Amino acid sequence: MGGRFTNLEYARVLQEGKVINAKKASGLWIPASAKTRQLMRQYNAWTPGRLIMALRDAGYAGYKKGKKFVVYKKGRELKSGKRGKRGEEIDLFIIKSSVEIKARPFLYIDDKDETFLMKLVQDGVMKALGGKS
Repeated sequence: MGGRFTNLEYARVLQEGKVINAKKASGLWIPASAKTRQLMRQYNAWTPGRLIMALRDAGYAGYKKGKKFVVYKKGRELKSGKRGKRGEEIDLFIIKSSVEIKARPFLYIDDKDETFLMKLVQDGVMKALGGKS
């Protein structure tokens, strides 16, 4: 017995798996690390655009570096002690055109459960129609 057991889209994706493609944006901006999530909480910015704007206001600058978006603190000293154009970089987002979420089924009905449920439904229908179960 397959199919849907919930109407929540993310639940169905977890149950059955899915390839998610970028729709409007240039790609899917996936947080690169726990540091990104920490910054999202710190600046109360839950989208890539809002986080980047909040970091700009806090003195960071950013740019695309291959398939990543990185930020750095302007005028910050490097670990080597040298003052460079860019401080230490933080990988903020990984940019992908699509991602595959593998199925991780959490809803399961075996044959015994299915038989029990069918009997329950049949008994309910018979009772509603005035017959014996």
